[in-house]
Amino acid sequence: MGAAYLANRPWAEWTREERVFCAELYYEARNDAHNFGEWVSSIAGITESDNARTWDVGFEVCFYRDYLWRRNEVSRSKAYSPKRTFDLCLFSEKNIIVIEAKVSEGFEAKQLCDTQRDVDAIPSLLEDDTVRVSLVALTSKQYWSNARSSTKSCFDGHLSWLDLYDRYSNRVFENAEGLYRRNSADNEGYKV
Repeated sequence: MGAAYLANRPWAEWTREERVFCAELYYEARNDAHNFGEWVSSIAGITESDNARTWDVGFEVCFYRDYLWRRNEVSRSKAYSPKRTFDLCLFSEKNIIVIEAKVSEGFEAKQLCDTQRDVDAIPSLLEDDTVRVSLVALTSKQYWSNARSSTKSCFDGHLSWLDLYDRYSNRVFENAEGLYRRNSADNEGYKV
């Protein structure tokens, strides 16, 4: 239970902060990495079957910055955005799935362009063109049904917060699903 000044509700029911919801997903996904990875890979259209494939889950992944730092290749960092951060990533031997999440706002054109560049930039950085980068949007069902086709075409698949609630029975995801409806009525300039 939350404090009286929060109407006896936990902060997770008040917040609209995307990182809170993604952190909750990271917790769930990390405890279910193989099944979560296989589920999301099928949504992303990754068809090769490899039951032995293992998935690693990352949260707030600052891929370019940390990869170059770990390999002591800071001289190459000018070619890649050091601030670029992915909400969640799934890593297997030959696949990287970038999950870009939205809760109470929409995707902006610049973010979509950056995301599209990552599909080629990551294998280039790794110097391995056999690594496939897939993009999955995580939004409410209503947001996705209202999204422009140009937005949808930037992604290989889509997950909703409601899908996650159905999978994990975690009320935080149900709350995230409902924030689009509440905010879209309040925000005339809401981006889709």
